Amino acid sequence: MLIKGDRIRQKRIIEGFDYVGTVFDVTQITPDGMIVFSHRYLGTGLMSHDEFINHFTKTKWTDWAAMRDCTGEFQYRTDGKRVVVRRNGISACSSCHALDEFNLQKGILLSLARLRVKEIKAAM
Repeated sequence: MLIKGDRIRQKRIIEGFDYVGTVFDVTQITPDGMIVFSHRYLGTGLMSHDEFINHFTKTKWTDWAAMRDCTGEFQYRTDGKRVVVRRNGISACSSCHALDEFNLQKGILLSLARLRVKEIKAAM
């Protein structure tokens, strides 16, 4: 079941809509069951529940896991395309291009670099 705020990923090509691997935000479920979704660069779309079942999947995040790097312990989670890291109330995210193969270690390293920038800015 989808609700407003869920994230969905296109898994199959729809004629004229080839964004396989792209993640969209569900912005509304209409009273008649139509799904309104959007992407910050691609705009807004509308589809039926059957189209969702056949061409999209709901993204699922892993539970938070702990790791350690040279600056201390942090937590991370992933949905198979994005990685979020957090430490001391500050978080940062990295995402994989739709055409790239997901690599968790690269995602963690990029997210950590972004996290360190935020940590330094917060300390100033």
